[in-house]
Amino acid sequence: MDAWMIAGLWILWTLYWYVAARDTKPVLRSEGPFARLLHTAPYLAGFALLAVPALGWGWLFRRVLPANDEIRHFAVALVLCGLGFATWARMHLAGNWSNLVVLRRDHEFITSGPYRLVRHPIYSGILLAVVGTAIARGDVRGLVAVGLIGAVIADQIAAEERLLAATFGPAYRAYRLAVPALLPRLGASELGEKPSKIG
Repeated sequence: MDAWMIAGLWILWTLYWYVAARDTKPVLRSEGPFARLLHTAPYLAGFALLAVPALGWGWLFRRVLPANDEIRHFAVALVLCGLGFATWARMHLAGNWSNLVVLRRDHEFITSGPYRLVRHPIYSGILLAVVGTAIARGDVRGLVAVGLIGAVIADQIAAEERLLAATFGPAYRAYRLAVPALLPRLGASELGEKPSKIG
């Protein structure tokens, strides 16, 4: 039952992501096709390991966590919180969002909502949901998937931060010093609520 619940959460989230992706601003600058492939292929491999039951070799199916209700319920809670946090960030980002490393026309530098807590809340939410899904699986495949997806996210964060620092200059550098990348600090940020625009 928990496995079906996790699958349903991911499906609903993916459908929302697909529909919301149509309401974005035009792209001014984007990463090249090779960088896009480097980001996309490990993502797909990681999610395939989590989702496709028969994918992998014998050692990948070895259990590393016990199969009990407490762990499965905890995993569902992580997936729900992670996808919820990512959705909140996606809604808050509105037309500035992209699944690639891009600069959009009239691109806004958002520091409000979930962006007061972490600089990359969509990635934070996705990673939390991926960890929850891997815990629900309880096998080596889940660990490999977390590693693959985590590595891609780390690379995308580095690329996005270079682009944002070049675009927004000192304002982004100050934001980067004040707000952590993925894990929120205890205590509130002192950043203002108004976004900045470029374009």
